[in-house]
Amino acid sequence: MSNLRARNWIVYPATIFFLVLLVSQTFGGPFDIGKAIKKVEDIKDNKRVKQLRALLPISLEEEIELGERVAAGIQSKYGVYRNEPIERYIALVGTAVAWQGSRPELAYSFTILDTDEVNAYAAMGGFIMISRGLLSAMHNEAELAAVLGHEIWHIEAKHEIKRVETAQRTGILTSEALSAMTDQELDGVADYCYSILEKGRSRDVELEADIEGAALAAKLGYDPRALEGLLKRFRDSTKQGPLAKLHSTHPDFSDRVNTLHKQRYETNNTITLVSRYRSNVLNYIG
Repeated sequence: MSNLRARNWIVYPATIFFLVLLVSQTFGGPFDIGKAIKKVEDIKDNKRVKQLRALLPISLEEEIELGERVAAGIQSKYGVYRNEPIERYIALVGTAVAWQGSRPELAYSFTILDTDEVNAYAAMGGFIMISRGLLSAMHNEAELAAVLGHEIWHIEAKHEIKRVETAQRTGILTSEALSAMTDQELDGVADYCYSILEKGRSRDVELEADIEGAALAAKLGYDPRALEGLLKRFRDSTKQGPLAKLHSTHPDFSDRVNTLHKQRYETNNTITLVSRYRSNVLNYIG
């Protein structure tokens, strides 16, 4: 993994001109990437083939490869907290929440970051990381399920994948398919993804993940208001110390609480499992 610096990649105007010309002169209708690739393969233009393949959706294999690199960088920065009982418990809850999603092709993994910072991360491909500090700040299993649901939703909705695909098409990233990149180039794309996590996603994306994450947890029978309760405590706490990063990279907590409060759920469950969370997590890390 490189030093996690976002890089500026250049796509030359001639590339865009070629693509526009190819679409307008060859097809005269909706853009069909498959036909475009076949066209340039027929004229043995390998450079243009690479550029067109970069417009194809990111494959599952590419997503996992990129996610592994991003996750490795995050874990390298914070370190990994090792405690088998807690790790097993987090994985069981997280896997149950992930099963409520719509991407069974992903094998989700759950890692505890060894930091007092209150935060959690989702890297494309199914890599969920939650800090020791955030686990200590939670009061019950329903809050854990909703937070993991929030991160899982970022992956379910392919938020980072869409950003990378857009960046490739607009020239922010190198105009070449991920599968054709060198290790150094892939590290550059991973740096770009990491920079998104460091700076924070958009307000709409985060509010969406709050709503959908709470809904995923509610499908399992957890109290759908658990995440709202957790965010209320964060809203009323100091913005300094362990919560500083979360405040700087996410929408205002009042905004998040108000958005969740307006939601209507199909269930009236009030299950939170305070004792089970205490015995499996808080008794170890307090």
